Amino acid sequence: MNYFYVILIILAMNLYNCKIPQVVENDSDLAKYLESKKYVINGYGYKKNAHLESVDINEKTDYSDGDLIRICSQPNLTSLAFKRTKIRSLSADASFVCSRSSITELALINLTINKNELCNLVSTFTNKQLTIALSGILFTDSELECISKLKLLKYISIPDRANISGESFCNFSKQLPQLLGIQLNNSNLDINGLNCIMNFPSLRRVTLQNWKNVSEDEMDKWVKEYEKKYNRKLEAQIIDPVGYER
Repeated sequence: MNYFYVILIILAMNLYNCKIPQVVENDSDLAKYLESKKYVINGYGYKKNAHLESVDINEKTDYSDGDLIRICSQPNLTSLAFKRTKIRSLSADASFVCSRSSITELALINLTINKNELCNLVSTFTNKQLTIALSGILFTDSELECISKLKLLKYISIPDRANISGESFCNFSKQLPQLLGIQLNNSNLDINGLNCIMNFPSLRRVTLQNWKNVSEDEMDKWVKEYEKKYNRKLEAQIIDPVGYER
């Protein structure tokens, strides 16, 4: 490609980025505005002089892309959750600003969301060391493939009864060597699927309860084999509801 055109492309990208209204606002003022639109701030409501650290978007929230740009511009924001609502694909501006945010935790709980919307949302955080919690959403091999592109993913909670195949899960397990923790409960995967978790070399914590096709004795044996292979203890919860930790 001609260097002249390369320079033009770079300049155009920089000009586009400069147009995005990314302004850090006073936490108190922004929190007051967001709560007036039924966003949930810091879990239980905003407290005076606190930083804006987490935002929940739910079925009562009067949500807009413009709000998300303002939210993701706040330097202390680390957690973003969508609960019991419908997600639209993010605009290019919102995706860009959120990709540069301090967010390290993303939760998608009891949502109406299709594959394209999920992939669009999670792709925003491709370069983040992210913890992602998924629950109450349709989750198949296609969605799992989208998640596998989060190469810096640290922890993931996969929805109960996820409709994923053993082959796709094993492919997924080979894509994320840095993963530290996984939760996968009420799974239809068999012992071969369980053994694929061996492909995650960095695990510190697993929650693997109520697998339909794997007994608790097999789970216990697997934990010991993982610890032997990687020569370290694994925090493992494999019995429900009491839990199991070695």
